[in-house]
Amino acid sequence: MPDAGTLAIMQYWYVYIVRCVDGSFYTGITTDLQRREREHNEGGRSGARYTRARRPVQMVWAEAHSDRSAALKREYAIKQLTRMAKRKLVEEGGQTTPSKPVLTACALAIGADENLSGR
Repeated sequence: MPDAGTLAIMQYWYVYIVRCVDGSFYTGITTDLQRREREHNEGGRSGARYTRARRPVQMVWAEAHSDRSAALKREYAIKQLTRMAKRKLVEEGGQTTPSKPVLTACALAIGADENLSGR
């Protein structure tokens, strides 16, 4: 059995959708969901230009991928979807496949009237 120094820690790349205060969606990729949500909400250079004027944002959906390339391809596909298709994706909690664990815990009901200004 290899020692702890030779074991590689599996790092997932996540495709995520945040819901902005104006109700719009923003899709991106990251290796750390909590850090990325914080960066979007704090603004500055690390937050996306789109979300800077639409804060606060709330993470509503995420999907794990084994590498950056797969996450980028999925991000592109999601960005091509209509708003209604993105809303349905979030409501359904994503796609579940054995090779891609889905983080359904962050999938939130879109239809609920949420007051994001208090965050």
